[in-house]
Amino acid sequence: MLVRAIADGLEWSYGWDAPAAQRLRFVLDFAYATGLRASELVGARLSNIETDARGDHWVSLIGKGHKAG
Repeated sequence: MLVRAIADGLEWSYGWDAPAAQRLRFVLDFAYATGLRASELVGARLSNIETDARGDHWVSLIGKGHKAG
């Protein structure tokens, strides 16, 4: 993925601080892994993270068409 490749070099190519570049890489990886739409990603809150009986974490959101996901 081109965007991720660019994000990997933000510190040395564009002079970003390491913590800022790490946050951006986390958001890119999280969005890719979860398949969230941009509006869902922006609207997500920590309160949307739930833990099930097995200790697994899930992001619970209301998505497109007001469908729970």
